[in-house]
Amino acid sequence: MKKTIALLAAASLVLSGAVSAAETETTQTIYVKGDTQSNVVGAALVPGGTLINSDTGYVIVYDENETTIPPIEAPFDIEHGIRVKNYTLDGTLPTSGDKLVLDFTDLNDTYVSNWGYYLQDGATAWNGDGEFEVDYVVFNFDNADMAAWYSETPMTVIGKFTGGVEATAYIISDTCDRTENDSSYGGIVFFNERVLPAVTPAVPEPGTATLSLLALAGLAARRRRK
Repeated sequence: MKKTIALLAAASLVLSGAVSAAETETTQTIYVKGDTQSNVVGAALVPGGTLINSDTGYVIVYDENETTIPPIEAPFDIEHGIRVKNYTLDGTLPTSGDKLVLDFTDLNDTYVSNWGYYLQDGATAWNGDGEFEVDYVVFNFDNADMAAWYSETPMTVIGKFTGGVEATAYIISDTCDRTENDSSYGGIVFFNERVLPAVTPAVPEPGTATLSLLALAGLAARRRRK
């Protein structure tokens, strides 16, 4: 009976902890600004790099360089990307908190009205070789090194786009060309929802963990009665 009570108490703590975290979460919003940008369409990331899911901390390490034997393939197509440069953040990156929202909805951009389109299933783009399905979009900001900031202040980073599209940012924490001037190092990546299952491993939701504990408690109670 004591074990059953302990398990139920643990389940209660998990549930109350999730509620408390939601109630106390601190969020800051910074608007992305810029009228023009320099775009790369196609191979927008270099053949080797490290990407960190800013929400879960999950790390993607890949190395498809010709000299790497065997290569470490990325869980997405490196050739199917878009890179946007020359935007700036209209604010200072926070030094504490739980979530940072980068709001792209206020861009005075006549060339592309909604970058969030490329994050939706079915989005396509054109390069010199023709049309392709977009796997990801990279943003590098002129006034922010996201990798250096995230290493000191890890928190969830969300991109907010017109049309109600939101996506979790992956931090580009390392690249094989990071010492070069035009490296994507220090930027962020948003993945198209079509490839999210490949780049985001399944993690049980807090509610699922709670139900599992309750089920375990019920099983323990049944065994005690027998």
